[in-house]
Amino acid sequence: MSKKKRIIGIAAFLGTLAFLAAAAVGILFLMLKSRADAFSEGFSFEAEYRITTQEQSGQGLLPLFLAAGWEEGRLSGEMEGDILHFELYPNEEMEAATEIYCSDGTLLFDLKRIYERQREKIGEKVPLAGWLLPDWSFGTYISSALLGEAVGLDLRPMFFADTNALSPKRFTRIRYEEGKSEMLYFRLNLEEAEAEGYEIIAGIDRHTLLRGPVMCDVMIKKDRQELFLLTVTAWPDSGAALSMPEDVVTREDIEWLISLRKLIEKAVEIL
Repeated sequence: MSKKKRIIGIAAFLGTLAFLAAAAVGILFLMLKSRADAFSEGFSFEAEYRITTQEQSGQGLLPLFLAAGWEEGRLSGEMEGDILHFELYPNEEMEAATEIYCSDGTLLFDLKRIYERQREKIGEKVPLAGWLLPDWSFGTYISSALLGEAVGLDLRPMFFADTNALSPKRFTRIRYEEGKSEMLYFRLNLEEAEAEGYEIIAGIDRHTLLRGPVMCDVMIKKDRQELFLLTVTAWPDSGAALSMPEDVVTREDIEWLISLRKLIEKAVEIL
């Protein structure tokens, strides 16, 4: 074979490899886009969480979880549109402690369920005290801001409570030396979070990108100290039709709730 023909053959071979590589990348992109489109229509998830700090200062969910003794547990829920909904099962409990809705920076808790569970526990230990606690007569759900006023904690939603912050454009691929080899890591870029010393890192298991449920870890750090770890398994599911609850506690009910909180605290002291 002449030198010229060998060069032509090598060039054709390399061209074929380049074409196959480009085709593979294109197919991979289409598959990933298909997965992303499926998740954008809605998804369900199961998650396990662990709070790795005992510092109750700050705002958001962490002070409430720590005050309630919910340092670890699991979540079960779904997301549809810009609404995230889940039930919270703390400390391996089989019955959900509360239900939470999140949308556009607003957090709503099922306060009625929290109260009735607390009343039931008190009644089991001291029947008279449980009997003295009144029936629930307010709206079922309460915003985190009003709940914070009622229980004396700063529960205003944090920046990452805004579901609109989860746009793919806000994530930057990073090298995470402390991470797992099978994970692809990203940083959620939020100016407000960075200004307050927070860092939000998400790791996605590369083996789950194309098929089956997607598995990922989410870590929240402040001043390089880990605060919160969440391990999530999610799968596309467009069956949920979510809307934010309208049966909510109003500001006019706050004084009554504060009085009710003090009554519960006295009942707990008796125990």
